[in-house]
Amino acid sequence: MTMSSLPHFGLLLFAATSIIISIVHSACSWNIGDYGTVNLAPLQNEGQIVAIRDGNPGFSVVYTACNEGYHCEVNEASGTGMAAQVYTDDYDHCNGVISKYDTQTRPRHEINGNGEDQIVFDYPVVENIYTAGCSQGRQGEFIFICDENAVPYEDVQFYQDGGSDPCYYHTTMRTKYACATGGGGGGDGGESTTSGMSGGWVFIIILICLISVYCIVGYIMGGVKSGDWGNIKKNLPQFMTFWIYVPKLTLAGCITSWEWIRGKVGGSHDADTGDIYEKY
Repeated sequence: MTMSSLPHFGLLLFAATSIIISIVHSACSWNIGDYGTVNLAPLQNEGQIVAIRDGNPGFSVVYTACNEGYHCEVNEASGTGMAAQVYTDDYDHCNGVISKYDTQTRPRHEINGNGEDQIVFDYPVVENIYTAGCSQGRQGEFIFICDENAVPYEDVQFYQDGGSDPCYYHTTMRTKYACATGGGGGGDGGESTTSGMSGGWVFIIILICLISVYCIVGYIMGGVKSGDWGNIKKNLPQFMTFWIYVPKLTLAGCITSWEWIRGKVGGSHDADTGDIYEKY
């Protein structure tokens, strides 16, 4: 790789990295009605957050914010999860997955008994990956109490409802990242209007990532093959046969749609799109 090619390669790498970072932060940020926006993404940097279970110190919870960062193995069964119950004397020895992360589970805002703002997640039941205990599966509730002085978090508590099946677990922590920005604050503890990433945005982001990876890998392979790392036209896959035509085809599509709308609104015959495509 020559010195002149470094800016091009660096730009592609920077673009891919930016996309990945935006996915992570978007998947961990919610707008909760009048309360405002909450972003738990900084908790991802803390890796595995651990707390010993109240009333049964032989077990602990391992929690990884906004991702399935724990691999659980129980005898010959295994699975991944956002939170899992583990043995306190051996965090690598898992008892079962409590919750899996998904973008469809949205938080609600509440005022707790101490008058503090908190956001609460109730994740769906997870099927038991092993037959021992919790025959109906496990389910987790995660409560984040707004505390501007808790950076990144403090006072993690973990307990289980006695006799519940599905086994119902609660994980609570104080953190500044549960404090909303851009909202009026307060609330009545009722149902809040939340907005995370819809399925459409997830698809678009994944598509952009795949295209970015395809272009970066293709550029590297082209550069290795040609030895000319600064030649974008030659190294970028399908540059001359596809990418340079994208703007033209987009413009042609917009013009076609506009002509079709004009034809319908004006009551005239449908627009002849043949000349448009021949021109572009």
